[in-house]
Parts: sequence; structure tokens; C-alpha cells
Amino acid sequence: MRHIVVGSTHFSAFILKAIREADPGGIIYTVERSPEVAEIMSKQINGKAVHGLLTDPATLENAGIKIADTFFALTDSDALNANLVELSKKIYSVPLVVAISNNPENAEILYKSGANYVLSPVENITNEVKSLLSIDRPSLYPLPTNMGVDLIIMRPVNTLGILSTIISMLSNQEDVKDLIALSPSDGKMKNPEETERGDFFVLVVRKISSNEILKKVQELIKKSYKRGN
Repeated sequence: MRHIVVGSTHFSAFILKAIREADPGGIIYTVERSPEVAEIMSKQINGKAVHGLLTDPATLENAGIKIADTFFALTDSDALNANLVELSKKIYSVPLVVAISNNPENAEILYKSGANYVLSPVENITNEVKSLLSIDRPSLYPLPTNMGVDLIIMRPVNTLGILSTIISMLSNQEDVKDLIALSPSDGKMKNPEETERGDFFVLVVRKISSNEILKKVQELIKKSYKRGN
């Protein structure tokens, strides 16, 4: 396959390595304004360096965008990434276009520009923190738009006693696609009924209904606290 990676950020080196591991024989073009930076990027994965104005069609065509299989917009500017996505998808019809979202709030803009997939490292980190601290408080863990589902995660401690009620309510919800429990110590999957104190209780829900379902779970927990008082 032919891959084009535009932009050098903290994550670019890791993404380049991942591309090479996934496609050992693939041709990878690294594109940057600076010839030195483009060369450094390419040497990491035995690729081909191209330098020039990043949104200049001539620069992108030197990297073989007309026959590229994938295109990665990885600059530190979401506005520039959106422009690159639009060029690669709408002008050159690259089959798989991936962009990085430096600000999670800009992910939807990148999708609307034509990205097939948006990487959001900041959102992943913040969601990880929320899930770790979500004791008795369900937290929404958004997944990429094109997956069509989100996760709702909580760690039952004081709410373990009402978990069967929560499971019963959610089992009747059409937009709840799955319920699982995960052990925080070894990641072992369990049936939701086997959830123990401090386990991760995970709901897979349709994205269009995720906020509504989150609110229902929050209200049920709130009512249980009121009854307990």
C-alpha cells in the first residue's frame, strides 16, 4: 500500500511506526515544510521524504497522492488538518483519510471535512481519567463518529446494591447494545450480573442515544441515594 503522512508532531513518530508495523512492505511518504524534518521522519521507517507547502497540490502530488491508499493529516493545527483532509478526500479521492484532532471539540469538523477516522489523543486521555475515577458516577466515553456507538462506564461501589435494577432497566432499552463487566486488576470480562465492588461496568450504547441513557442511569442512582437517606 501507499501511505502519505503529513505533519510532524509528538504523535507522528508513533503513528509512522504503527503504519510500518501494519504494512511492512508499504511505501510511506513523509511530508513536511522543512526538508530536514521530512528526512528525519522518513528515516524512522525507511520511507520517502517530500518537503514543501503542505496544502500545495504540487507537494502532495510529489508524494503520490493520486495513487495513495491512505492519507494521514497529523499537523498541530486542526484548521490545517481540515484543509488537508478536504484536499485528500474531495480532490484526490484517497480511500482512507485519517486526521488527528488536537482539540477534541474539533473532531466533528474533521469528519465533516471528509475524514474517515479521527484520532483524538487528548480525548482518550481525559476519558481514561474519568473512567478510573468514575466510582458510582457513570461517565460517557465517546467513540469515533463512524463507529455509531459510545461507552458509558462506571465503577459500582456504593451502588452495587442497585446494579441489578440498573441492569434490568437497561436490558429493555433497544439502544443498549451490550452490557459487560471488567476486572480492573486483569481486564477479565464477566457477565454484568457478576460485577463486583470496584469493577468496571460498561454499557455499549448507540451514539444518538448515549446522553439520554446516561441521564437515565444518573437519575436512577440519584433516586437510590434519596431512598437511602
